[in-house]
Amino acid sequence: MVTLDIIARDADNKLYNIEVQRDKYKAPPQRARFHAAVTDITLLKDRQPFKEMPERYTIFITEEDKFGSGFPMYHVENKIAELGDAPFRDGGHIIYVNGEYRDLATPIGQLMHDFACTQASDILNPVLRERVRYLKESEGGTIEMCELVEEYAEKKAMRKQLEIAKELIETTDLSLEHIARVVKLPLATVKELARGRTA
Repeated sequence: MVTLDIIARDADNKLYNIEVQRDKYKAPPQRARFHAAVTDITLLKDRQPFKEMPERYTIFITEEDKFGSGFPMYHVENKIAELGDAPFRDGGHIIYVNGEYRDLATPIGQLMHDFACTQASDILNPVLRERVRYLKESEGGTIEMCELVEEYAEKKAMRKQLEIAKELIETTDLSLEHIARVVKLPLATVKELARGRTA
């Protein structure tokens, strides 16, 4: 399996943060908590009421059965202990999906089967099968994949540049012009960082 990091929103404005994790020991509860928090912090605009925060699902698809009990999924929900474990209803949900689950009579079993396939011809879902076949086996798909990888690398490099610039602004007395030259960013971007407007 490849490691993915997906943010999606459905027609009901529910947000989904999905990660495929190969090593079950790298998906501890604290990681789920962190991913949920990072997602939540982006969901409201300045001064927007908290009650307008959309429902959020943090989903870890682990290659192995994280909790070792054979269930297809494990749902983690906040509860109120003193009220007989009544649901807290804060709109936050964490789900671990068992990547080892292979009951092909169920949608989860079929999906986990397809996730483990290395050949497009072995994938059960026809939409996924054709998309994988296109990306892996056609010239157009190969070009598209290369472009996506390049775009991802560029975005990752830009994030790193922004992090370095922010660190230099906060920890040195260098001028903004000098920082812009060092990290190869436009001066306007560095000025926005200095004002705290760019993350």
